[in-house]
Amino acid sequence: LEQLLASRLEHHWYPEHPSRGQAYRCIRLNPSSGREALIETAVIVAGLTYADIQLPLELTVWIDPDSVAYRFGENDGSHCTL
Repeated sequence: LEQLLASRLEHHWYPEHPSRGQAYRCIRLNPSSGREALIETAVIVAGLTYADIQLPLELTVWIDPDSVAYRFGENDGSHCTL
């Protein structure tokens, strides 16, 4: 997953302007949006199935320079910065 993320974000990383490109660096999982292609690829490369990794139904991850934040649930879900 780390290698796939690095490749995907290579030209969408602006440390001098951390909010630039935020939508592109967001990984969002919920029942209506289906599976995230990047995670699907990482699971296959690892020799696992999507069910093996047991992700929550609703998860949003924002990957920004110097910050990774996530939220479980929609709107009123818990929010945390790593």
